[in-house]
Amino acid sequence: MYLSALPTRRQATIRCLIALLTALGCIALGMTILAATPSALVLCGLAPTVFAASRLPAAIFVLRRHRRLHRRLRRLDAGERELVAALRRHLDELPETQHPLGL
Repeated sequence: MYLSALPTRRQATIRCLIALLTALGCIALGMTILAATPSALVLCGLAPTVFAASRLPAAIFVLRRHRRLHRRLRRLDAGERELVAALRRHLDELPETQHPLGL
């Protein structure tokens, strides 16, 4: 899987929805064709599902990666914001020092 071949988040969501709808449609179609020949069931019911599912691994990878990134960058609640502000105030009070090599 190449990095340039990865879908965007929106494309990944659409791919997952298409795979879900394809699977549901093929199940419904399979129930009606069940009385017909088994080869028709394979061609009309199984082939589209396999094709739609073949595009799922990259889409699921993108969605999981996006969720993991946004879980790390969550918003701070009021107490955490106050702690960060206090830390910044404390750091502002510290004196500036010269670099030991004069840089």
